[in-house]
This record gives sequence, structure tokens and C-alpha cells, in this order.
Amino acid sequence: MSDNTISIKNAFILSPNKNFEGKKSVLIKDDIIAEISDGIEENNVDKIIDATGKILLPGLVNTHTQS
Repeated sequence: MSDNTISIKNAFILSPNKNFEGKKSVLIKDDIIAEISDGIEENNVDKIIDATGKILLPGLVNTHTQS
């Protein structure tokens, strides 16, 4: 991935415990979620993704297969 820091803003977040978190922003640094909050300072962000009207949910991991 060429961008080291990504901000996803205005996303409706569905948490792993099936709770609706509401409209939040997510900061990703080096492919790791670094912050989830109401707003993230975007001065030092390489890429900004506006997720207005979109749902952000955790990735699904299939533990029944071997790699």
C-alpha cells in the first residue's frame, strides 16, 4: 500500500458486538486501526476517504481454513 496514513470520515460504524456506533471517523496507520472517534485531525493524513452514507463494519475471518 502506498499510503501510510488513511482517514475514513463520516462512516456509520457497526461494532463487533452488533452495536451501532453512529457517525465516526477512523484513522489507519500502516494498515492498523489507530483511532476511532467523532473527528480526526486530518493535517498529516496521506489519504482521506469520505464515507458519507456508507457503513463500516469489521472484516470477517474464516477460522475453519488453514493457510
